[in-house]
Amino acid sequence: MILKIFNIEIQIHKHPFPQDSFRQILLDLNASIKLIEDFESLIGSILSRLHEILDTDDIYLFWKDPDSKQYKPAASYDGKIPECSFDRDSKFIRWLSINERSLEIGKESIYDSLYTVNERIILKSLNVWSIHPLINENNLRGFILIGELSQRSHSRKDTIRLFEDLLDNITLAIDNALYREEKQKTLVNMLRADRLAALGKLAAGAAHEIRNPLAGIKSSVQYIRKFILPEEKRKYVDLVVDEVNRIDQIVSGLMFFSKQTEPRKKEIDLSTIVTEVLTLIQSAKYGKEIMFELIKNPQKKYRLRADPYLLKQVLVNVILNSIDSLDKKGNIMIRVDEYSGDRGNGYIVSVEDDGQGIAPEDLDNIFIPFFTTKTSGTGLGLPISYGIIQQHGGKIDISSVPNQGTKVMIELPLK
Repeated sequence: MILKIFNIEIQIHKHPFPQDSFRQILLDLNASIKLIEDFESLIGSILSRLHEILDTDDIYLFWKDPDSKQYKPAASYDGKIPECSFDRDSKFIRWLSINERSLEIGKESIYDSLYTVNERIILKSLNVWSIHPLINENNLRGFILIGELSQRSHSRKDTIRLFEDLLDNITLAIDNALYREEKQKTLVNMLRADRLAALGKLAAGAAHEIRNPLAGIKSSVQYIRKFILPEEKRKYVDLVVDEVNRIDQIVSGLMFFSKQTEPRKKEIDLSTIVTEVLTLIQSAKYGKEIMFELIKNPQKKYRLRADPYLLKQVLVNVILNSIDSLDKKGNIMIRVDEYSGDRGNGYIVSVEDDGQGIAPEDLDNIFIPFFTTKTSGTGLGLPISYGIIQQHGGKIDISSVPNQGTKVMIELPLK
């Protein structure tokens, strides 16, 4: 007996998958996608249930990237994310969008002409047998790649129909999870901005009150050193002067943080700014073996209106943080990309290292003034950088895994 699952013909063996068990898996899948709100948990549940139903390890979810014209891998059943993508203008992508039904890519498929040579290579490397579109409001949000199934199947047509109907539910559930995730990020950024603004006002008053007596202390100590103390005791006063200078540096950072002066924007090439900063960073010695890598399109001009001095300050701070996170040696990759999509056009500068990483409990605090895990840090670098990028209409996102590394994404819109 032959059945079709996902439009794939399968021969039933003598010991078929129990009908009741299959129906229960479908019902459990439908229930879980309605209840689970967390994106990662949702995807994990979907892929796990699909594995139970389809009996294949080759299951990949691709989703439309809002910042590029590509569909990129979002998850896989085995946890290994393939390094590939498919262009939105691809023939088979357009076919899925128009026809809104599955594609089978068996050896004798009549649809072979839809794929480029490179796409064939990718699909073959993933052992893909069929492609299933995820449609929401006539928009191809993504698709699921399924490998060749084992020879077991299910019998009743209503069960198969129920399974096919779940594709729409899966798409809606993923869309809703991503929307909630983005909404939460927006709320966090708004609260962070309000908190930084309030702290800025407080910092301005505190800095002013500290700086005035600090100047008096420094002058008095220097007078005592020069005219009162003998030469052999002046080294103790020098320690006081050094600490006063360090406090003054913190106060200067507070003043800069509180002022939030308007950027002096002009037409710049972001690629040139990044290159100049990296050249400056590499000219210094850090007592570590560091491999820097800069990835960008050498033929492209990444033009936008921005304050070059302030952007350099942000980049220097972020890269120095990466250097500090490395032990004796490590790698730092700086990448310049462009994005385009529903939220406009712009550029993304990412700085990624393989250093110590940031503990999960610290990640929410890194933009709070004076919060630092460094023994010699002031905790003002990232809050100041956050304010600068916000003044440019952009944002900073930081992701990190302890003992694996940290990635900083700096987004700068064109408008």
